[in-house]
Amino acid sequence: MFQKSRTLFLAAAVLAVAPLHAQAGERLTDMQYVQAVRCQALAGGLGVDTSAVDAVVRAERSGRHSYIAERASEARRTARRDVARAEGRARAGQELAQSCSAWVSAPAQTVAGALQSGS
Repeated sequence: MFQKSRTLFLAAAVLAVAPLHAQAGERLTDMQYVQAVRCQALAGGLGVDTSAVDAVVRAERSGRHSYIAERASEARRTARRDVARAEGRARAGQELAQSCSAWVSAPAQTVAGALQSGS
């Protein structure tokens, strides 16, 4: 449990600086890329617009090592599982609103609406 909390904290810290890198035209780090893929899956699973993160993931996909592509795929699968479970859905919404705010421009009320509607 502590490891997961620590990972989420580190991911949030990385995401806080990620837009700065993207604005400067630099490539995302592997960790930032994997987190963007996770955010993409969370947003899609909660029915939130993913167009912004889709563009980032598409632009950043090429040239990644196969093990990074596999880590991104695993992050996507895990995020989809989290959204599918009732208890994971609330946490996924919270993560989307906080850690993923750099990738997904969904207002908090949109995320809350997606959670209530069960979409």
